[in-house]
Amino acid sequence: MGGVDGGDWVMGGADTRKDTVTFRLSYLSDGASRIEFVSDDEEAEPDEGSAEEIEESSKVEKLPEVTESDKLRLLSIEWTETALAFFDTIPAIASRSVDNIIGENTESIRKIASEQAVEEREYFDGETSVKEFEIRSEDVRHLINRINRSTHVVVVAGNMLQTTLGAYLSEYEVLLANMLRLMAEIKPEIFAQDDDTISLGELMEFDSVSDARNAVIESKIEKLLLNTGHTKILRELEKKFSVNFTSDKELIAEFTEACQRRHIIAHAGGIVNRRYIDNCVAAGCNPEDLPRIGEQVRITRKYLRRSVARIYQVGYFCLHLLWQKLLPRDLESSRSCVLSDSHEFLDAGLTKMARRLCVFGKNGPRSLTNRERSAFVINHALSYKIDRDMESKERERKIAEVLRSHDWSDSSAVVRLAHACVTDDNENILRFAEMAKLDGLDYYSASSWVVFRDARGIEGFLDIFRVP
Repeated sequence: MGGVDGGDWVMGGADTRKDTVTFRLSYLSDGASRIEFVSDDEEAEPDEGSAEEIEESSKVEKLPEVTESDKLRLLSIEWTETALAFFDTIPAIASRSVDNIIGENTESIRKIASEQAVEEREYFDGETSVKEFEIRSEDVRHLINRINRSTHVVVVAGNMLQTTLGAYLSEYEVLLANMLRLMAEIKPEIFAQDDDTISLGELMEFDSVSDARNAVIESKIEKLLLNTGHTKILRELEKKFSVNFTSDKELIAEFTEACQRRHIIAHAGGIVNRRYIDNCVAAGCNPEDLPRIGEQVRITRKYLRRSVARIYQVGYFCLHLLWQKLLPRDLESSRSCVLSDSHEFLDAGLTKMARRLCVFGKNGPRSLTNRERSAFVINHALSYKIDRDMESKERERKIAEVLRSHDWSDSSAVVRLAHACVTDDNENILRFAEMAKLDGLDYYSASSWVVFRDARGIEGFLDIFRVP
């Protein structure tokens, strides 16, 4: 389900009850494209209007003040969108690029060998198709040089996956810096204590005491981020904010290993050293699961996806734990954001990530409202329902287990409809849909929420929510 805010279901996207909007895709001469949304009003000829009307329309409305909560929500959304981009795009591109480059180089070598061969043979050896080339001795050196060059190209292509891990950790570091700056705005005394000193000469460089304080805070944040390891930063922040970021030992161990692997790739050519082993073991990694000293680490697509997931979770959970700690009156906004992000992962088919966010959302610092908990439980159960990697019996068992954890007796019409969809209660879906419409469920939500994906295939379901 999409999100909960102040007791109302949060609906995203355009208001389908208003005028239609034209989606225009223009193909430009330089090969680029331009995307525009054009409303009916924009396509019509403009009315000149009176001088008074023109003057009135030119007045700029005062924008609402951007709150600290707004900034945190934006940071959370951007972090989730970045993770989705890495999950959906970067690993796939990197993996396919390596395969393509290997294929292209193999074909290039084959062509050179074929051009220089005095005789060619092709046969099938069990499971392998084999091509053999008889080459003059004086031509062998040229072919060897080409093979050597191809080997280096393939190695560089393989490094793309390693580079991707480093790129995502860099995004995490940006998130951490922006998050700490926001926390300093909310509670500056965390970073600027009364006993901090600054020389008179340094003070005179600033226009105000406030500017000097902000410079001290920025200096402390930079020092923390630049001179401290990723796991140590979490422990430092635990002390500063009295929040537990490292209770999930398995998550922190895998997060630390990814950070340490990136470090030896960047600074030791990917060769495992004693420092890597010691830091990983200290974080809770099983020594038997780690590569041996002197081995060269590899980054596979599977490893990269798991590492991106762990890095995302650490950043995301830290952000929301601090949000809920420093702005306790704004707890609903944080939870609504977590619920919405869990839906983003469901929509992307990343069911395990959605599941982790649902569990995190349900286990907050204070008890949830019935409507909040209902939405998290629905998304949690849904993460099993659409997980095609699970066997059907195990999937059904998990769905039932999650649904049993909640009392559904006092549910709204929207929740009853969602529950019916998760449990495949098709006989009652249309009746519940009529009730849910009266409860505030609109066409956009009915046509986009993952929980209604199968229901949309039932004749008449979406018609209930269409505007006459």
